[in-house]
Amino acid sequence: MIRLENFFKLIFIFLLFIYCNNGYIVKTLPSNILQAYVTQYRNCVFYLDVICIAENISEDCNDLKATYVNSGISVTESIIFSNKTSSVIKRFTLISPLGQNSVSFGSQVSLEISCIDIDLNKISLKSLSKDYFLYSIPDGDASYSIISLYQLVGVEPKTSLESIYFQAMGTGKCLFSRSTQVTTIPIFLYSCPKVVPISFDFSSIKVNLTVGTNTKVFSLDPMFKDSLELYDIKTYPELKYLDNMNLFGNEESALVSFKMNTVLEKGYFMMTKNGVLEETKTIFPIFGDESSTTYITPLSNYGPVTTEIYYPSNSKVIKSTTQIKSNINRFNKISIPSVQSYSLYSDGLPILIYGFTDNKRYDFDTISLSVSNVYPRLTRFPFGYIYGDKNGYKYEVDTVVKPYYSSPLFLYMTSGKYSNTSSFHFPVFNTTYISSKAKLIGFEKFQLISDIYLVRVQIDSPNLFNYIMFDNLYSLGYESLVSGNLSIGTYEFIYKHSDQMVYFYDQTFSVFALNRDQIVTINNQEPVYFNGPPRVIFDMTLIKDVSFLYNDLDITYHRHYNVFYFNYSDSVPRETIFRMVPKDLNMIQDSLSMIYSPKSFVSTWNNTLNLFQIEFFIEANTEIGTRHFFLVSNDLFIHSKFFNTQLRVKSSSMDYQGPIFIDIKKITNKLVTKDNIGTIGWTFKIEDSINGFDNGFVVIKGEMDYSNYNITFSSTDVKAGGDKYSGEYDITIDVSYPCISQNYIINDVVLFDTLNRKSLFSIFPESLKDSVLNPFLNFLQDTNINKVQIQCESPNAVSSDTTPPQLTQFYNSIELTSNGIIDSSRINSVSFTFTAIDNESGIKDKQYPIVYASDSNNRFVKCVSTFVTYQGTNATYSCSTMFPIGFGYPGIITLSVYGFINNNGLFSGFSANGLKNNNFKYYISTKFVELIPYLTGSSKITEKGGELWVYGSNLSLGTWYIKYDTDRVFMIADIGKVYSTAVQFKNIKATTKPFSVYSSNVKYSTQVLMVTPEIYDWNLLNCNGNGAPGKSSGKCICNNKWTTLDPLSQCTVNNHYITSSTQVSSTEGGEVILSGWFSNVNVNPKLYINNNEANILSITTESIKTTIGPGTFGAIPVSYYQNGVVWSGNLFLYKQDEKQCPLNCEINGVCDKKTGICSCNKGYTGLDCASPEQNNNNNTTTETEVGNNGTTIIKNQDIGYLISIDSIVELDFKNEAVLSFNLTNNWVFVNKTNSVSFFNQTIHNSRGTTTLTLIIEEVNEKDKDFSFAGNDFTVTKGGLKLSLSISNWQYLSNLNTLQIQMSSDIQINQNSECNEDNKDAMVESSSNNHYLTNNINYLKITKNNRVLYSRFQDKMLSDNRPTTITSQLLSSNNSFVQIGLNLPHCDECLIDPDFSLLINSNYKFECKDPSKKWIIAVAVVAGVYILKN
Repeated sequence: MIRLENFFKLIFIFLLFIYCNNGYIVKTLPSNILQAYVTQYRNCVFYLDVICIAENISEDCNDLKATYVNSGISVTESIIFSNKTSSVIKRFTLISPLGQNSVSFGSQVSLEISCIDIDLNKISLKSLSKDYFLYSIPDGDASYSIISLYQLVGVEPKTSLESIYFQAMGTGKCLFSRSTQVTTIPIFLYSCPKVVPISFDFSSIKVNLTVGTNTKVFSLDPMFKDSLELYDIKTYPELKYLDNMNLFGNEESALVSFKMNTVLEKGYFMMTKNGVLEETKTIFPIFGDESSTTYITPLSNYGPVTTEIYYPSNSKVIKSTTQIKSNINRFNKISIPSVQSYSLYSDGLPILIYGFTDNKRYDFDTISLSVSNVYPRLTRFPFGYIYGDKNGYKYEVDTVVKPYYSSPLFLYMTSGKYSNTSSFHFPVFNTTYISSKAKLIGFEKFQLISDIYLVRVQIDSPNLFNYIMFDNLYSLGYESLVSGNLSIGTYEFIYKHSDQMVYFYDQTFSVFALNRDQIVTINNQEPVYFNGPPRVIFDMTLIKDVSFLYNDLDITYHRHYNVFYFNYSDSVPRETIFRMVPKDLNMIQDSLSMIYSPKSFVSTWNNTLNLFQIEFFIEANTEIGTRHFFLVSNDLFIHSKFFNTQLRVKSSSMDYQGPIFIDIKKITNKLVTKDNIGTIGWTFKIEDSINGFDNGFVVIKGEMDYSNYNITFSSTDVKAGGDKYSGEYDITIDVSYPCISQNYIINDVVLFDTLNRKSLFSIFPESLKDSVLNPFLNFLQDTNINKVQIQCESPNAVSSDTTPPQLTQFYNSIELTSNGIIDSSRINSVSFTFTAIDNESGIKDKQYPIVYASDSNNRFVKCVSTFVTYQGTNATYSCSTMFPIGFGYPGIITLSVYGFINNNGLFSGFSANGLKNNNFKYYISTKFVELIPYLTGSSKITEKGGELWVYGSNLSLGTWYIKYDTDRVFMIADIGKVYSTAVQFKNIKATTKPFSVYSSNVKYSTQVLMVTPEIYDWNLLNCNGNGAPGKSSGKCICNNKWTTLDPLSQCTVNNHYITSSTQVSSTEGGEVILSGWFSNVNVNPKLYINNNEANILSITTESIKTTIGPGTFGAIPVSYYQNGVVWSGNLFLYKQDEKQCPLNCEINGVCDKKTGICSCNKGYTGLDCASPEQNNNNNTTTETEVGNNGTTIIKNQDIGYLISIDSIVELDFKNEAVLSFNLTNNWVFVNKTNSVSFFNQTIHNSRGTTTLTLIIEEVNEKDKDFSFAGNDFTVTKGGLKLSLSISNWQYLSNLNTLQIQMSSDIQINQNSECNEDNKDAMVESSSNNHYLTNNINYLKITKNNRVLYSRFQDKMLSDNRPTTITSQLLSSNNSFVQIGLNLPHCDECLIDPDFSLLINSNYKFECKDPSKKWIIAVAVVAGVYILKN
């Protein structure tokens, strides 16, 4: 298969004819492109690939030629695959003049090719993407391109477009080029990589088309047509610190952040430094929502610089109003001296000893080592440092070299990533070198699952096999050998289609490579490609029926599962593998290895839907907007912008920044003495308000003695009062006596959030990009913030010490148990034990030397030691590590140990040469016996279970076992196909928990492999089913019955509350039942009534039974404690023995003190019996009207009252409003039955949904008796009774209660003098008891001889239980009255007020007012305070 980059070429792939000629079988490969447009040279170029297979051993396929009729054709040929001469694939390149021509292979195979001219008048461009989009550039820089897709319309089908040349006009930064793949629709891309000039006109984009000698100019759609704004520009540090600013790390930088009023996929900007456009733009989006995106980028230039930011808006380039002036000084970095060779092949071993000496301190930067730039090894202190004091150091290391090499031999040493490189040449150890290179002599490929294959190759390697490298990312060594030996062996490895190149190295570092589309053999007269099965060439633009299971996603704290569906013609096999490769803009941060890296997802065929489907997920808290991806199959691909249906994210709390420090306090110690250990460090306040801090580490180094402290910590270490979103952490070290005075410096910081996104600081970061997401963001002006100084008192014997620690013992377990020879055919556990002394100043405490083992592939294994014994002047250390399979073979493994430090600041280490000079074992010999079964990993499996492949070596024999987290013992697994390096597990159960597998046979057992399912749908915040993630707080919003005490276990503690109680006699007391929610977990329950602990008789999930003594009617304080949570409130525990009637009842009536009802004398009516009955029956009919919006009018001739329930208020324990909701005009009419009207409405918030029901009954024909919550009462004819039900109110706190507020606004009809009394409205209220201050149950408003009576029951139904409530007059003046009904904390709340409108004895019947004017008098109201979650 021709490489993807060559798809635009005419690859002749036409299965036309098989012909035997002169002992050949000649076969053309599939192509279909036999026509091309003429070039500027008035000719066309064709590429024809032909297979030739020799039938007879004497035939030579190299003799196959192309013949042609037209003498104007020129032909060149090349071999693209050859199996000696028996089978050859040849490529014939034909240059043909204008017109028709015939080409033959042999005497009878003939093809017609056509070279044609083009009519530019028929050519046009059609926009496919309908808009531009941004595409991340995987070039190491954090930047992106502007992309638009266009279709070239009017060209001939099945015609080569190689001669068509487009040029973007207006700037050399943009390109207009053909998409590099075969499609029926010619697709072209307009792209502007990285940055465009600030003079670029986004409103007038033109491209010039050239075909042959003809040209045509096309105008494209304008870009950035939206009105954009760049604002909120901030610098770190502040502008005032940018002049003469020093950096406290190499490649660290000042930073600038800003916002744009758009989602990430639409934001774009350009920066100039001293008027010059910055070519490389390192930009990181860090926060975003539906309306804006926040970016951060470095001010990377040094010296005096003026930075200006530009951005496009309305297709024009706008300059921001902020100008940033800076003068940043470079960090003072120390380079290494020239490397010197100290020893060459001593003792007849292939070991180089080399290094350098310097008379100044080194600065902890990394040093890279490599032989001929193969497999460079990055090292840090203490590796290589064999001596150091305050004046300088000595560096000495060893390298095991191969016996011979295929290229010139150089040892390279590089200080840091951008510093100096030093090298020296060395001769070969063994001149016996076989010039023949390794070659492929056998190839097989087996599909395991989706796009994962097992590849089996046979390699002839005269200089012995070494290892297989995949895309220079990871390698396999001898563990891949399944049969044969290192000269001629068969190897197996797992190959994914995402892998691009596979390299095979021999012991000389000679290499041959396999490309993804390389032909590796010919089988059944067909080419076999390394990348997979025979390829189906199809047009990706013909994909149809595109849809998503979910769209317009909310990914706030939610990794969202989804399915992508699509279809294609029946010509595409249903086993064809498609991969969805996300290309979200957050991928510009992938090079950091710190930000969420989108995965690729693989298709399957859905037999039920008859569609291809790809199950995938969108990661939580990533960007909002259209989500881009490529759909890829083999080397064919198409961008998702081409599809009619786009995947959209509508809501998210985007957070890529990582945790940062918002406050730093140094922990200092004045002086370390014999009696005073010095504790120093820092208290960091770490904030990550969205994703939350999870874990991290801080590396602290001694400035003079190079001592090293690596301190790890997690959110569980937060100090009291903090949590993972904001909290303090102490990072400290202890410095013991004796010691030296020095600075301790924070050298590295890495902080991970709960989504594994991290912030990073290092004095020597890998690149500038690594310094942008800096946890020290708020402290960049203070170059001493990462330093703490300590002063030490030191005796003369210590301060005069000039010798570092010495090594007195050094042993390894191989020399003690295996005669110094290790079997590299298996994983080996190796341990080391060694002792060091320093009699003058002593060994420094809590410093642990590291043993390094190295092999000839420049690999090394570290073994970090710990103390076995520590006695001040001497210490014994030990460590254990694992040598991987094949480590060191063939050859030896050298040993070294570094990192001994004494109390006077001197350090030492021992290379292999140093160990040798001290008569210690400095190398281990290797052998290779037989590979034993072992496991290396597995394929991906999701929480749905299904098929799993386990990978390893020598796996073909044995019984396989599996154990899930719910199993007590291992069970025999259901096994399918078995290979030497891969085994199929069938029917894996659905589980979100890790499970274990292993294999065992009569001779060996593998280790246990833990397999962790990848969960495609999960919430970052585990609310344990008792709440939902908050939108911005990063915390769960628990429902009413649960709360959080431990931030790591949210919504798991019962948030109990009491809603009502039974009542007992105030004179006798008795048993009381408190109703509410108490759950079935009641740890340390305590009940207090009136501040005295009460005896709890029983507790259920909904009630507490207790007893109380005699008392007084009224609200009594009650507190209940359990599970570390307290509820407090006021309850009416005693019955009201006697009730009062409305004021002046006794004038015209008799008071029933048991019910509080005034029984009127004959001739009177009203709640207080003050209205003459005759007057109210004499042509003064009271009318009621119920509107469809829930309002009610009660009126009598020229005066009326508009009654409505307008709002509801939540009060905290201080009786202050914390939340309210306006109900006005939100009532929805349900129906009306006779005189009863029904309304409802719902209130939605992040905690849940509240339902309110309003029932209005008009009492029209006669007085009507009612009973509610144990109270009996009568509503007079013409009155109203309202019932308000509140269900599932989502309280902000379980200590909170509700209040319904009723207000009356009095307005006078100034045009009517009839019954006008020229007096202010008179408001009278009264209570049915004398125990409660300011309580009202009756309200009477009199104006113009009309009286509105309002009755507020002293009972309500709380969760269907009668409960005493109070009402109060909140405010009152001549025209306004406001009343509040105080409800308890209830889940289901029901109140029942009623209203009557009567006339008094002064009403004038003879006064007629034809206008019938009425005034608004009463409304039920509650104010609204919406609190953000």
